[in-house]
Parts: sequence; C-alpha cells; structure tokens
Amino acid sequence: MERTQVLDLMGELKLYGMRQAYDEVMATSIKRQHEPPHIVGDLLKAEIAEKQARSIRYQFKIAKLPLAKDIDDFIFDGTPINPRAPGHVPGGSSAGSAAAVAAGLCDTALGTDTGGSVRVPASFCGIYGIRPTHGRLDLSGMMNQAPSSDTTGWFARDAATFARVSAVMLGEAIPANLPSRLVIATDAFGLADPATAAALEPLVARLGALIGEVGEAAMAPPGLAAWARAQRTLQLHEAWLTFQEWIDRVNPRVIIYLTQ
Repeated sequence: MERTQVLDLMGELKLYGMRQAYDEVMATSIKRQHEPPHIVGDLLKAEIAEKQARSIRYQFKIAKLPLAKDIDDFIFDGTPINPRAPGHVPGGSSAGSAAAVAAGLCDTALGTDTGGSVRVPASFCGIYGIRPTHGRLDLSGMMNQAPSSDTTGWFARDAATFARVSAVMLGEAIPANLPSRLVIATDAFGLADPATAAALEPLVARLGALIGEVGEAAMAPPGLAAWARAQRTLQLHEAWLTFQEWIDRVNPRVIIYLTQ
C-alpha cells in the first residue's frame, strides 16, 4: 500500500491530524512484523464498534496506533521537566503525559486521576486537563488503585484540540452553546494565596462577561479540609485493599513502611 493510501485511511480516523508519523508507522511495523495497512485497518474496524469506541483501551489505541506504539514502548524514569516552568515540579503522577503535551511532543495524552493527578499537572504545566465525572467513562484496561475515586482524563495545549479529543473520549459532540451560569467556588478561592487569586480574577471576569449570570457558592459546605481528609482516608484504604495481596506476595517489606 502506498503512502498516500495509508494517509487517506488515517484521514477517516476521528483523531486524524494529531501528530501521527507515517515514517514511524512504516519503521515500527517492520519491527512488529505487521503491515501498516493492517494497523490502520484494525483502527477502522474498531471505530465501527461502539462499545470499543467508548472504552479507554480503544481510545489509547486510536491515539497511539498511528505511531504503532503501545504502553510497552514507553519507559518511565524519574520526574519529567516542566516545559512551561523549568526548575519547578510538573505536577502529580500523570505529569509525564502533561509535560509531553506542554513540550509539543504530542497533541494529546491520557492520564489517570484519583486525587488530582490530571488536574494538578495540567495546572502546573499550563495546559488543558480534565477529570470527568466519576463513572462517566469505561475504564476497561486501566489498573485500579482506589475504585471509588479512579478515573481517566486527558490533556491538550489548546482549546480546539481539547474539545476535539473530549468529543471522542465522551462519545458525544461538545455543545456549541455556552453554559447559562457561572458559579464561583468561594471556599476554593478562600484557600488561594493573594497572588494566585489576583492572577485568576481577570479570567473569572472574562468568563462572567461571556456567560452573563454569575453567582457564588461554597463547593464543600462541610469544608474543603473535611472533604480532603475523607478522600485521603478512603483512597488509602481502597489502595491497600487493591494491592494487599501483591504486597504480601512480592514485597512484604513495604508493610513496615506503611505501618511506621
């Protein structure tokens, strides 16, 4: 199959146009003993299946298979550099994905978010990131940590790409109309230091002018600190239940660290 034919087939994919390298498809497909047309054909077949199209495993494939890569091709070692703020940390456990997007190495990347691991890196690296409503996405193929909090999210550098990826991940078109009301979480702003609050105020004012109706409310009436303590308690308990058998079987020395 010719280069133009492969690219024409790729053009039928929902995320076509996002940094897919034809030459790398050709090179790595030889290493994997697969023909590029087979890779693209698998993608096209998968798009027909609605259940697959809504699963995280499939979304990982359509984001990565044009590069003929999967999770086994990546090596994670150490803390990545924050491209937008060198010398500062890039965020939480999905910081590698956020840093790659911020550096322009890819247009979008997935991350997991149990306690802020998408939202914090997105903020620190100056890009778009989302933790969708818990239970909104099929998490097939994703390893559990704390199931009542686990979900996946994604990153992008610009709003247009972020909306495009969101439409694929959520399985529905992004509404064209703006929300009808902006609610400002007063308790969250109350925890921000003055410099942070001052930096956010112009953005809030712009959003308010676009939307029209602006209100204020406490996001966590019992207090954000109470919510944070409850989340941490539940997350650690569920993580222990998830990994206890593995820890006991493979690395019981960790128990000493956890109990100190």
